[in-house]
Amino acid sequence: MRQWIIQLAVAVAAAMMAAGCMPVTPLPQPVLPDALAEPVKIGVLLPLSGADSEYGERTLRGVEFACSELNNGRGISDRRVELLVRDTKSSPAEARRQVEELSRQGIAGLVGPYSTNEALAIKPAVEALLIPTVVPLATNDEITAGTRMIYRACFTDSQQGEALAAYAWYWRKLLRLAIVVNLDDMATYSRSVALEAANAFSDLGGSVVHTVEFEGDKKEFGQKLRELVSYEHVEIEEKALRYIAKKADGGMRDALSLLDQCVGDHEEIGENEILTTLGLAGNVDTANLMFAVARGESESVLTQLDRLYAGGKELAALLGELSALARDLLI
Repeated sequence: MRQWIIQLAVAVAAAMMAAGCMPVTPLPQPVLPDALAEPVKIGVLLPLSGADSEYGERTLRGVEFACSELNNGRGISDRRVELLVRDTKSSPAEARRQVEELSRQGIAGLVGPYSTNEALAIKPAVEALLIPTVVPLATNDEITAGTRMIYRACFTDSQQGEALAAYAWYWRKLLRLAIVVNLDDMATYSRSVALEAANAFSDLGGSVVHTVEFEGDKKEFGQKLRELVSYEHVEIEEKALRYIAKKADGGMRDALSLLDQCVGDHEEIGENEILTTLGLAGNVDTANLMFAVARGESESVLTQLDRLYAGGKELAALLGELSALARDLLI
């Protein structure tokens, strides 16, 4: 049994890399010497609907490719591999229910699930039912800790944290870090990597001077951004914060990247600094351009675009502002 687990794990890991690069069409199944032999049933547990469906579909293509590779060879001990694919619906509770259902189908092993939350949810079940499991992408260290039934085909959160800390310490020569921690229930991955990076950075001799916690991507968004810049003794206007939040579309990671661009050597950040750094036109210019478009004044539109472009505004950012304004008007 251990041999086919290793064989399948290697095939899945290799296939995952191929699946991320291009679409895969599974090859036709050949007839093996013993066509009447019972196939080896492998459960595949992935989010094919819900929030993580895009990643589940990609992973499934890799698993199907691995299966076709096995079946175009000698299969497993001259027996074909049959995949029993089940949808977790991006839900840890559904993932656990499907494990129990797949066990009744007589699977010899399991590939999946995708996320850390789902993997942790099924861990007690696969241990109790003795189902060898290969987790393709879930990275939390606890998934494989203290069990011989779950194997991993990727790196762990602690390894990522150590790599981030080493980059900050050795390459960027940073002595201090601030950590942003997402407390949302579904943010297990980002929260775990952030804390592992903080611990590893401290072990190297660095100082984690601030830890900023938030729930979700939008709750108290401006307040958390203001809190971060205050640590650097930078004053930022409320209107400037709104521009950053709008440009980031509610994403804390994107907002931090934009904020880092804007801070630079400034001690005070206002609307003009934000518009200049991010290449934005601003509400007034965007509204004037929209009115000209709506009235069909092509000469005015071209004149305004020329002026904004000459002033260093990015056309892609300007189109984004126009799209956002049109959406707001429709709503």
